[in-house]
Amino acid sequence: MNEQHPPGRAHGGSGTLRLAVVGSGPKALFALEELAARLDGVGAGAAEGAGAVQVTLIDPSAVLGTGAAYDPSQPHYLRLNVTSSILDAPATGTSPTYGEWVRTAHPPLAEEPYPPRAVVGEYLAGRFAQLVTDLRAHSTVHLVSGRATAVARDDERWTVEVEQAAPAGRRAAPRASAPGPAARSTPENGAQSHAEGGAQTDAAGGPQPDVAGGAQSGIGGTTTLGPFDELLLATGHASGHHGALHHSWRSPTPLHPAVLPVGAMLAPEHIPPGSRVAVRGGALTFIDAALALTEGRGGTFTPAADGRRFVHHRGADEPAVIRPITRQGLLLDAKPDPGTALPPEAQQAVEDGRARFSADMSPDRVLQIVVDAAVQALGSTDLLDPLEAVDPDGSFDPVGGRSIPDVRADVEHTLATGAEPDLPRGPGRATAALERSIDAVDGTRPGGPAWALGRMWSQLYPQITETLRGSDAPEEEWARFRDAAQVLERFAFGPPLVNARKLLAMVESGAVDLSWLDSGVTIDAEGIHPPPMDGTAAPELHATPGLHVAPELRVAPDFEADVVIDAVLTPPGLLGLTDSLATSLVEERLVTVRPGRRGAMVDTDGTALTADGTRIEHLSLVGRPTEDHVIGHDTLNRHLHHEGRAWAERVAQQITAGCPHASTAGSALASTADTAGPGSLPESAPTTKEHQP
Repeated sequence: MNEQHPPGRAHGGSGTLRLAVVGSGPKALFALEELAARLDGVGAGAAEGAGAVQVTLIDPSAVLGTGAAYDPSQPHYLRLNVTSSILDAPATGTSPTYGEWVRTAHPPLAEEPYPPRAVVGEYLAGRFAQLVTDLRAHSTVHLVSGRATAVARDDERWTVEVEQAAPAGRRAAPRASAPGPAARSTPENGAQSHAEGGAQTDAAGGPQPDVAGGAQSGIGGTTTLGPFDELLLATGHASGHHGALHHSWRSPTPLHPAVLPVGAMLAPEHIPPGSRVAVRGGALTFIDAALALTEGRGGTFTPAADGRRFVHHRGADEPAVIRPITRQGLLLDAKPDPGTALPPEAQQAVEDGRARFSADMSPDRVLQIVVDAAVQALGSTDLLDPLEAVDPDGSFDPVGGRSIPDVRADVEHTLATGAEPDLPRGPGRATAALERSIDAVDGTRPGGPAWALGRMWSQLYPQITETLRGSDAPEEEWARFRDAAQVLERFAFGPPLVNARKLLAMVESGAVDLSWLDSGVTIDAEGIHPPPMDGTAAPELHATPGLHVAPELRVAPDFEADVVIDAVLTPPGLLGLTDSLATSLVEERLVTVRPGRRGAMVDTDGTALTADGTRIEHLSLVGRPTEDHVIGHDTLNRHLHHEGRAWAERVAQQITAGCPHASTAGSALASTADTAGPGSLPESAPTTKEHQP
């Protein structure tokens, strides 16, 4: 193993702080912008000049600032799943808001609340390039193009082991696995490295950091970087998990282990036209797959006669049918368009719910507030505290004429089961739930319990994340909360209305078949498992004119497929992962994961904590690696969490003090600490919320 120090690293007690940041996605971007803003604020003080701090960025991504979710090269039919208005100007003030930028860069998208993720990636890449320029006023900035695989203490400092990326100018394309158990591959490690030497240029045309030469010696080799005075881990999605099908796939049906990048994973040579496609998972990544296999294959969507829905016109190269499989037998509910006003009683329920939050509240109590708010949102004007006795006769809902206990029973049933009590069982159930959600959010039918729970969860989310941060609730109580949160996120953080309407149009055209959801088909490493057969004949696949369906595929048994796609993303946290960095953090006891949780315990500034709350100084984590200690990471809202800002404040204090270890207090200045707005919505996408619902 080679040891390599970043170029220009200060030696000895020069006072220069050596900072390593693992990851270059939005979480790293936001934290480093906060640091740059604080260094700018000291003017001619100790941070003036490029010797104050040396920043080494370690990441395999082709474009800094984007992460995999916002890759600028992905097709434009893959949309942002949260309103772009949350991308405000950075703490530095040196980059515009997304809204300001898009009016010049992509004028036709200026009024689009859910723009293509690739366009958001262009914006983030340009913003990262500006960050590099801002940092260079105080530091040297180096890029190591590779994947961090382990960290270690070096006295009071840290070293990072890095597995190098592919040669410059190349992106390692993921491959689909061949039939059977012998041949398997995964897209986990594909990444394009940056050329050696000099400043780089990103997709937006801005400068990239200089490349650290030691990480360019070849594919598969490793190098050790450091020592560093500060280490920030902002790794985002881990590279893989033990629950992925490709680890133990034994079915003769070909398996494609991932959806993204769709151009490589779902290309026609992997998913042939006319084939029958089974998809494990029904969340946002499934919707990406469905769009890639329809709109990405020449399919089009036009407005229906009612002006509300779409009609899907099938493309000649589409698969014959796409069948998702989920744990609850349902898809995600649609979310309302930005600016959609809540009914007065629902808005009052939100305000009343916010007023009931307090510090150190238990997860059970938080869930009860959400349930109470949903009951109130459905028209019940007299909120009944669950800790008080309920009058058996009840008071009556002035809108629906139903007693509060009846409304509450429906809401609680919906939360417990994931489905409204009157949702019919059997054929058509999943389609009916999707239609209900679309009609409820576009105002053509009154919202039911699922609608009310989803709106209350999303509107109260900033208070929920703040209240439950670092909760020491018993493992059993936290498990109840996680189970409920999975249901609530399906109601709250589903696809934009436009994509929900497209999905329904695919169902109506026959491109997407939800019958496996209705009947309870399952999938595991052995393949697809049908429910008990009732003796009915398998239906014939009726080909849409112009759609090529191979003759041998025209009559399809109900429960067979030509290819399986695993659309379940890596879960958040540090447990159950194949990622070597996450594994090393846990096995070396550099981080602590509470029983029943998935992510590391961290202090308010992201500093890792031991089980008794002792700080592991100068090792910090932000984002998905801290899931359950901090919740709701998959968001472009930089105001929802405070760890990045508090980390920047602590590091800036060290730099301006002139000594890397002069300060260990992790508190953010009150004058610069942002707070989450009451309507802030986290992004569910693809990401945290990608388990099978």
